[in-house]
Amino acid sequence: MWIFVSGDIMKAKEKHYRSILKSITYRILGSFVVSPIIYYYLTKSVETTITFSFVEFFGKLVLYYVFERIWSHIDIGYGEPVIDLLDYINKKKDGGDK
Repeated sequence: MWIFVSGDIMKAKEKHYRSILKSITYRILGSFVVSPIIYYYLTKSVETTITFSFVEFFGKLVLYYVFERIWSHIDIGYGEPVIDLLDYINKKKDGGDK
């Protein structure tokens, strides 16, 4: 997410709770919509389908969260310019770029 302040551009860092929410919603879609259709088709067992769906949900939820946090520290693909928010605030408090 980019924030525009007085003509300057700053990149907002994702919070941990955002990664958690993204992980949960993504896994709900995959584990309780797509996967059960495949599991049931392969096993013809409702009990096995439900068990696999829950195991997959929690396992991949943890994996995706870790994956997301690792990528939040990788700057590839963000582009320039990126301004450090604390530096920007301190410069504005001190009277700007002199």
